[in-house]
Amino acid sequence: METNSSTPETNKPEKEVRQAAVSFWESLRAFFRQILDLRPGLDRAGTVESIMKNKKMEGANAWLLICSIMIASIGLDQNSQAVIIGAMLISPLMSPILGVGLAIGINDRKSLFLAGRHLLIAVGIALLTSVVYFFLTPFGQFTEQMEARTAPTLLDVLIAFFGGVAGIVSGSRKDQSNAIPGVAIATALMPPLCVAGYGIANFNWPIFLNAFYLFFLNSVFVAFATYIFVRYLRFPYKVHQSPSARRKAENYILLFVLLTLIPSLYILYNVWEEVLYKQRAKNFVKEYFQTENQNAYKWENYKVNDTTNVLLISLWGKYIDEDSLYKYNDGIEKYKLGNTRLKLNQVDLPAPQDLDKLSHDIRQDVLEQVEASQKEKNAKDIEIENLQFKIDSLKNQFDFSKVKKDLHNMYPELEQIGLGMMNQSDFKEENKSPVLLIKWKRRTKNISDKEMRIKAYIQSSCTLDTLTVLKY
Repeated sequence: METNSSTPETNKPEKEVRQAAVSFWESLRAFFRQILDLRPGLDRAGTVESIMKNKKMEGANAWLLICSIMIASIGLDQNSQAVIIGAMLISPLMSPILGVGLAIGINDRKSLFLAGRHLLIAVGIALLTSVVYFFLTPFGQFTEQMEARTAPTLLDVLIAFFGGVAGIVSGSRKDQSNAIPGVAIATALMPPLCVAGYGIANFNWPIFLNAFYLFFLNSVFVAFATYIFVRYLRFPYKVHQSPSARRKAENYILLFVLLTLIPSLYILYNVWEEVLYKQRAKNFVKEYFQTENQNAYKWENYKVNDTTNVLLISLWGKYIDEDSLYKYNDGIEKYKLGNTRLKLNQVDLPAPQDLDKLSHDIRQDVLEQVEASQKEKNAKDIEIENLQFKIDSLKNQFDFSKVKKDLHNMYPELEQIGLGMMNQSDFKEENKSPVLLIKWKRRTKNISDKEMRIKAYIQSSCTLDTLTVLKY
């Protein structure tokens, strides 16, 4: 007689295993709930009162902001990271941003308006202070610390978001922790505003826009993190909304955050592409120029234009004829360096194995002297290449014969015209821009109006962003 294989006795071990697994996962969930539970020590009323009280940018807060902005501007100007960190420690800029996120989270429109107004006041104070400093400073160079605040990426979004989380979690405790100063440093709200002020003081709008976007990005995601955790911690609503109104508000918030995020993704893509390019270039140089006969002791890349890179390699050893650089095209293609041109700084020295016999100090002195002698030549070569590119671009933009013919037909009283690139400087920065030279025949009337129309015609037909008109 056959017996049933699935008897209670045989199923008992399986049930015990399942029960043990369920018990294990329940214990694990309970453990993490206990570890991550924010309810113990939570002070909702005290948090709202503290943030709303400190969000006003007036009196002591205004003076603290002015002082911190001035210190940060000096730190940026002197390229001193320690001074910038010190300035961020005393900055009150975090409070109105937390106030915006809190007000949205508890649906307090009055507080939202007040926090937004004081945030705008804080931005105005910060920009005015930094503009005044960078307008008056005798230094005013664009330093590495400034440059670091002009490329906002998705990584800055993550820093701002988790900084905002740390800020609201720390601020919501009955026993206040010392995390807020660290949050102010991590989210770096203030230095981008200082760099934006530098851009205004120097009329450099790309620097202003990039730096101000970084500040705006950080502010939005600090406020967004505050909003999320205010709702997660179930702060009571000031005014209750209907479910449909609440969903509509949440959709608007999400859309605004996504729109704010998009430019940072594009910038991150460009930064990532640059990092990959440098890594590939490093591998290319290592394979082709670190050999028994050559030693590349330095390399750098720079852009001639949006599509062409120049890879400048400084090396000593066996001389390489520049006419034979085409031999390295396979390597450029192999390492996916795109439209890259090679340029070599070569030192006519013994082979590396022979030079290694010299003392380290002598070898270093030789290389430093060679590098110093090549520095000026490199700068001039780069300037010539950039100028040549601009000239070629200008030539491609228009048919000078057609322009000359059209202007002569439109204004017979023109005697001579010229168009070209010219060095221009405001004694702070130097650049090259297109210049139109005009010579009128005697007794020509309404010259100013005619020059305006000629300028508009040239810019339109030649797709020039700027054009300076000079009479001679």
